[in-house]
Amino acid sequence: MSTFFHSGLAIPAASAGTPASSLCPGDLPLVLLPVRLETRFFALANGATELRVRVFPDKIHIDSHEPDLTADEQTWGQHYWQQDWMAGGNESARADAWRQIADRFGAKRAAWIVRVLTPTNASQRPTSQTLPGSSLEAPPVFPPIVVATQSETWRHAPQARLLPDRWVATVHSGGHLAITVTGGAIQRPLSVGPNPLAPAPDDETDAAIARGDQLAIDAGMKWMTDFTDAENAGMALRIPLSPAIMTAGIDSLVVFGVVRSLTVAETATQLADLLDAHRGPGDPLGQRARARSAEVHQGGQDERHPEAVVHAHRPTRSRELSMELKN
Repeated sequence: MSTFFHSGLAIPAASAGTPASSLCPGDLPLVLLPVRLETRFFALANGATELRVRVFPDKIHIDSHEPDLTADEQTWGQHYWQQDWMAGGNESARADAWRQIADRFGAKRAAWIVRVLTPTNASQRPTSQTLPGSSLEAPPVFPPIVVATQSETWRHAPQARLLPDRWVATVHSGGHLAITVTGGAIQRPLSVGPNPLAPAPDDETDAAIARGDQLAIDAGMKWMTDFTDAENAGMALRIPLSPAIMTAGIDSLVVFGVVRSLTVAETATQLADLLDAHRGPGDPLGQRARARSAEVHQGGQDERHPEAVVHAHRPTRSRELSMELKN
C-alpha cells in the first residue's frame, strides 16, 4: 500500500489544560475560517525556551459593515426605487438610476441601501415605463427601518466576528504530539481597527506619541501590537518547549478553536450576517454574482443592476473551526 498520504501529524488528545468547552461534537458541520500566526522563540532567564504565538483574524472575520442607514442614504435609496419603478422595463433607464446611487455611495454601499429599502409591494412594480411628468399608479411602499442617529457613514470600529471561544495550540515533534496549550477566553467584541468615536488622547499620552514612546492607536487595538494585551484578549499563547522538543525540532504547530458558547441557531445567523457584510463589489464573495451579471458597466465603475449582489443564501446551522498549520 502506498505511504504517500501517511503523516506524522497525530490527532491531539484532550489534556488537563484543555477545557471540555473547547472540544467539538462530531455530529455538526464545521465552517473552517483561516487565521494568521506570528511566532517567536524566547530564551527565558532560567534557561528554558518559550514559543510565543500570536493569532490574527483573516479578512473573512472582519466586519466593518454599518447596517443602519443614514437619513441621506434613506432619501437617496427611496429615490432610486422610485426611478427604478418609473423605468419599468426600460433597462437603460434602470441602469441610469443605479449609476446615480452607485456614484454617490459606491457600488457596494449602494447595493446595501437598495436592499434594505426594497419595496414591500414588489408585485405591483410596473412592467412598462412611466413617462416623465406622470405619476405611478402604485408607488413603491418602503419597509420601516431604523435610521442612524449620526450622519457619518463610519460609526464604529471594525470588529472580528465568529472567533472561537479560545485558541488551542498543539506542537508536534519527533512524529508525535508533544504539547498542547489552551489560551484564555477570547475578548468579545474584538476591535481590529480604529474607533471613530474613541476619545482624544490626554496630554500625557499625546506627549508620549510625539516622542515615539507610544503608538497612536485606540485602546481597543493595543492587542494587535502588544503581546501581553494580546494574551489578555485571548489572542496569544505561550508554549514552553522542553529540551527534548528543542533537540528533535518542531514538526508542526497547529492552532485551532471552536465556538461552543453559542447555539447552533446563533452561529448560523451570525455566519449569514458576516457573509452578508462582505457581499458586494471588490470582495471575494461578490465574484459569482459579477459572473452572473450580464449588465455592461462603463468607465471602470461597477454599474450593474444591484440585484446581482443582494441575494444571499442563509445556512441552516454552523460551527466554527479556525485553523492555520505551519510546518
